[in-house]
Amino acid sequence: AEPGAFGTNLSVGGITEADVLLGDRFRLGTALLEVSQPRLPCWKIEHRFGRKGMVGKIIRTARCGWYFRVIRPGTAQAGDTLDLVETGRTAWTVSEVFSEIANPKAATTVARLAAMAASEILSPSWREGARQKAAAL
Repeated sequence: AEPGAFGTNLSVGGITEADVLLGDRFRLGTALLEVSQPRLPCWKIEHRFGRKGMVGKIIRTARCGWYFRVIRPGTAQAGDTLDLVETGRTAWTVSEVFSEIANPKAATTVARLAAMAASEILSPSWREGARQKAAAL
């Protein structure tokens, strides 16, 4: 994987937002990490790279990245592998959560958004976003 360019703390090859489920747990070194939310782009990315349209492209493609919460602190170093140790805690990929909540044009249902809003695995700000979008449908 290439070095990060978007405020990235980890750069990992071989998996994408379409492969990772919200709530998946990974071991990195001695730490245990859990996928907690997609990453939402802001204007700073376009400012940083001097290119307009990057936010729109991220929203259209759902190539957003994701955040981990630390379940068990530990140590990791460059070259450590990110090993999936638990999956299936939710049925939604990072790209689905991102698209259905952040993309106003994405297809979704009130029931799916309500389930996301009720998930304790999803971070509070994204749960609120799911509630707001469900109320608007």
